[in-house]
Amino acid sequence: MIPVHATKARPLNFVQVLLLGILGIVPYYSGYVLSAIWLGVFLLSFAGFTKNRMNWVWYGIAASPGLEVWSRMAKAPYIPDEIGKYYLAWCILLLLIHNIRRASAPPQHRIGDIVLLFLLPGSIVALAHFNYEQWVFNALGIFEICALLIFAARERWEIENFCRTLQFSLLSIVLMLIFLTIKSPNIFNIEYKLGANSQASGGFGSNQVSTILGAGVSVAVLLQLLHRPLFKYALLNYTLIAYLSLRGLLTFSRGGMIVAMVTILIALSPYIFANIRSAIKYSLIIVGIALAGLLVFKKANDISGNMLLYRYQGETYGTLSGKKEKNWDVVLTGRGRIASSDWLIFKDNVLFGAGPGGGKRLREDYGYHGSAAHTEATRLMSEHGIGGIIAFLCLLVFPFSWLRRQRIPQWKGIIAALFALSFLTTFHAAVRTNTSIVFYVLAAIPVLLLASEENKTKNAG
Repeated sequence: MIPVHATKARPLNFVQVLLLGILGIVPYYSGYVLSAIWLGVFLLSFAGFTKNRMNWVWYGIAASPGLEVWSRMAKAPYIPDEIGKYYLAWCILLLLIHNIRRASAPPQHRIGDIVLLFLLPGSIVALAHFNYEQWVFNALGIFEICALLIFAARERWEIENFCRTLQFSLLSIVLMLIFLTIKSPNIFNIEYKLGANSQASGGFGSNQVSTILGAGVSVAVLLQLLHRPLFKYALLNYTLIAYLSLRGLLTFSRGGMIVAMVTILIALSPYIFANIRSAIKYSLIIVGIALAGLLVFKKANDISGNMLLYRYQGETYGTLSGKKEKNWDVVLTGRGRIASSDWLIFKDNVLFGAGPGGGKRLREDYGYHGSAAHTEATRLMSEHGIGGIIAFLCLLVFPFSWLRRQRIPQWKGIIAALFALSFLTTFHAAVRTNTSIVFYVLAAIPVLLLASEENKTKNAG
């Protein structure tokens, strides 16, 4: 297979920025526009397939997390909540036909096949209790990771295509951010409490909005490190990162912003050890990022009347008044009890688990109300049994073996950051959005770095 060639990953020009603003604003006044955008994404993917421009399909895949949550926020007409997963299924079909029709390169890894092998037994046994809604909500995402990894292993991208794909991911998040700003413009008049804040999240689930905003922060920083920012002027890029952080913090959903912070540190760490000059430069950059982050946090905390600080300290009204003991389950807002119930379900269903969606059905019988899973690791354990545990461990170990095959430390940092963004998101939002699916798969795509690009990366300090 010939490496995918893409248009150079250039910053947006003035006309494109103007169009971006219009696309973000208009769906607030008519949800049908967002429905039309989704239709356009499906059709463009098909057009890319027919023209043998499969990079168009991958652009859509990368943009799907932001588009998915945006359409949920806007309640776009005729668009189902799980449109993101349906779109990935459409792309998988296109990729399958494309790979059948054209000779593909040998796979660079087999992680998708391996994980799929361990997930199948529990899923087949659970067909006796098949529930379409629960299968889509719980199981479709992990199977889509497997399928996309199988195709990703056969890709050969140039760095421009990789960066261009990341730019499309950030574009969809910026569109969602514009919509969020219009829907919840007056962040100073919101009543902030010690819990997730749907008012600051555009009236939608704060966990998912925070997840996407945090992903936007991470991708924007990675594009800066790759010298392919979204905007031409540095001030615009830095302002975008700061505003994404501010709005993410004000959702009061901590997972997305904590993941972004960890991701950035991972991406920057190889630059510290490149050479003395790079160590000094990037140490100062990390200090600058930390100070800027503290200023943004302070501003958000002032807006919330100090509630944000209490939230990140894991406080509740009960712990502040002394009526409730502060423990890990309180800090994690019940996720500890969900994990405990998943463990009990697993103990009674070791071989094949309770089946996709079975955890929610049985959780109430094991000490917790019928809540959906928040952590993919424990969901795989309870709903897929021993095969789910092995599948999770395979997904956990693969990034380390894949990183060992990359030659350039700074490039390893970029890939490790994407793996971390994906994996850590599963610990607070399971696979409720396409975020974990998309960024894990992008990190696993073989990228061919030309000698000039290698030198640029090595000498980044």
